[in-house]
Amino acid sequence: MNRTRKRLMAGAAALAIGALGAAGLQGIANAYGPTSTSLPGSLFLNNTAASTTATTNNTFTDTLTLSNSPANPNAGDSVTVTLSGVNGPSTGPVGVAANGTIVRATIDVSGAQTATVSLASGATCTYPATPIGTSSPEGAWTTTGSFTASGNGAAVIALKQILFDDQGNGAGGVDGQQGNVCSGTANNADYYISAVTQTAGSGQAGLAKTAPQVSSVVKNNITITGPNATIATSSGQNAGVAAVRNSAAYGVTVTVTGTVWGNNVAAGGFTASYCDLTGNNCDTGITNTLTTDGSGVISGGSIVKPGGVALTAGNRTLKLVQGSNQSLTPVLVLDTAAITLSPTGGGPGTPVAISGSNFNPSQAVTAYGSSLTGPPY
Repeated sequence: MNRTRKRLMAGAAALAIGALGAAGLQGIANAYGPTSTSLPGSLFLNNTAASTTATTNNTFTDTLTLSNSPANPNAGDSVTVTLSGVNGPSTGPVGVAANGTIVRATIDVSGAQTATVSLASGATCTYPATPIGTSSPEGAWTTTGSFTASGNGAAVIALKQILFDDQGNGAGGVDGQQGNVCSGTANNADYYISAVTQTAGSGQAGLAKTAPQVSSVVKNNITITGPNATIATSSGQNAGVAAVRNSAAYGVTVTVTGTVWGNNVAAGGFTASYCDLTGNNCDTGITNTLTTDGSGVISGGSIVKPGGVALTAGNRTLKLVQGSNQSLTPVLVLDTAAITLSPTGGGPGTPVAISGSNFNPSQAVTAYGSSLTGPPY
């Protein structure tokens, strides 16, 4: 027979937060925990989608692990996210039957990518694994979900909400969206957990359900690598210098390295242009012969500004487009080099300061002068 479940937690335990694991090789899992973690919880008896007042607000304490694999994905990778606990919530004052709950979690992705990821313990009702007596922890639990990585740069995967979904009828964390999946308890006792600030006790607003917040502690920092390009060589520049000379008199050839492009792209599969910092207002007339190998790595070809084509000078970007893939690489477009003398005249022995602009970066500059009556100097 179904019986009412009341998860009445003890007073707040000490919060010990830490993180194990760090961003490393792309294929190795990234993990927070296992770490003892305390978060606010809200128990709703006879829960409905419209319920906002909790039967009880209290503190949930468990040893949590949040992991994602791969640890630092490439754009387009499927990323598996897993959140698990060792103890689960505690029952009380009565026990609960086995196999009456689906555990759900909501994960927030921010930074280079913005997404919400739904995790679940599965469509089948397998939690808790055995009947649980009065005032006892319900046992270990695991939720899993996935998302497709996109963007390029630093991102954060963080816990937003956990739901111990009695009867399994709260798809997406809101009851009433579907019929009961599990037998559960008689009173649809749902328990929500989130990093909110709420008032403990009975009859209070259950913000862990109605206004969940993203945890600043239970999180993983990751790096998403999207399509990218780095200037390797540029005509007239030292190797690795991201600069091109703006001159209609002669051409400039640039070679690049890069990853996370389409596989086996033949010459003609890319477009290249010099644009503003947002990738707009691009100069025309740029050609390229770029290709990629079977792993999406730029493996050959070059980018050419032909003679007779002028570029917009200043801080610009080299924009590459291949299908739906795109990258913007900062590049300095140099205008005509010039020097300034200060002062511009004076008697013998007068110190003269020389400044200049639009010279090639990271190269020595030698100044020469001549006298109307003497030798060059």
